[in-house]
Amino acid sequence: MTLRRRFASLHDKIRLKGDEALHEQTDAWSNRDLIPLPPARRTWGWFNYYGYWAIGSLNISNWQTPSTFLSMQTDRLLRIPCSGLTAPAMGLSVPQAMVIIVVGRLLIAGFSTLVAWAGLKWHIGFTIQNRYSWGMRGSYIPLLQRILLNFIWNAVQCKPPRSYMAVSC
Repeated sequence: MTLRRRFASLHDKIRLKGDEALHEQTDAWSNRDLIPLPPARRTWGWFNYYGYWAIGSLNISNWQTPSTFLSMQTDRLLRIPCSGLTAPAMGLSVPQAMVIIVVGRLLIAGFSTLVAWAGLKWHIGFTIQNRYSWGMRGSYIPLLQRILLNFIWNAVQCKPPRSYMAVSC
C-alpha cells in the first residue's frame, strides 16, 4: 500500500459523517454543531441558564472589584513613596461603590443581551455569527482575538492588579 492510499484510508476513517436522513452536511460550511438547533435538541431551561451565568461570577476579578473602589480610611493622609509628599486618601464610600458596581453590571447585562440577540432569535452560535459578518476565512480574525483576549484576561486574573502599580525607589 502506498503512502497516498494510507493517508486516503485514514482520511476516510476519521472523516465526520452526517446523517443523510436529517440532511446533515459535513464540510467546512456546515455540520451538526453549526446548524441552528432543532427544538428536540434545546434542552436547557431557566435553571441551566441561571447556573451558567451565576458560576461566571465566581472568579477572582469579581471578588476584587469592590476593594478597588474603596479606601480604608478617607480621613487619613497617604505618603507617596520616594517623594516625601502626602496626599489625602481617595476612594468611594460603600454606597457609592455599590451603585457603581450595580450600574456597571446592568450595562454589561444590557450589552450581553444585545450581542446574544441573534443567537436567541435564530438559535445559532458565535461561529456562525462571525461567518455571516466576516465571511468564511475572515471569521478567523475575531476567533484569534477571542483566544488572545482569553490569554490576557487569565494572566490578569492570576496576579492582583495592585502589584503592577508598585513603586520602587
